[in-house]
Amino acid sequence: DPEISRRRDDTVALLRGAGYDVVEGVIGDLRRAPELWAEITGTDLVHTMLERVGDLMTASGRQHVEQMFGAVALDGSVSSYNDAWIERAGLLVSWAEFSTRYPIVVAPVAGMPTPLLDFDDMLDAEATTALFDSMRCVPWVNLFGVPSLALPNGIQLVGRRFREDQLFAAARAIEPGLAPVTIATP
Repeated sequence: DPEISRRRDDTVALLRGAGYDVVEGVIGDLRRAPELWAEITGTDLVHTMLERVGDLMTASGRQHVEQMFGAVALDGSVSSYNDAWIERAGLLVSWAEFSTRYPIVVAPVAGMPTPLLDFDDMLDAEATTALFDSMRCVPWVNLFGVPSLALPNGIQLVGRRFREDQLFAAARAIEPGLAPVTIATP
């Protein structure tokens, strides 16, 4: 979304103004990372969580898991699940190498402006896929277990493993330039 691109560019300008050296970089080939995260997480959710606590979930929450993750969950075999974790390890090596050169990544949280509360209540399969596609900058962060700090403008700072301090320092440096947060009410 053009608004998200503008907010990203504004965040980069704030970081530069705070003395950060911001350069464009490409993080290896992460095209598969969101799907891989969904396969691993979906397998856990569909084959374990729904069985154990699915009856405690709201109807919308359960439907969201079934729509989003049910379509991508692996077959439940140990070998397919292990293969996914092995693939993750290879991608993680690429991320680790990248993050030594670029300790903080500026990326959107989603490719769309922040939606209204409960916008995802009972989404159909098509809308669920569109939501997943717009949020491709989140799953790879989760897949690698790296820290991310979401700014109130819809942009996130992603850091190296165990270096949350660098994210907090960067956010603290640019906070005065960010618009005040409006707290949503249900």
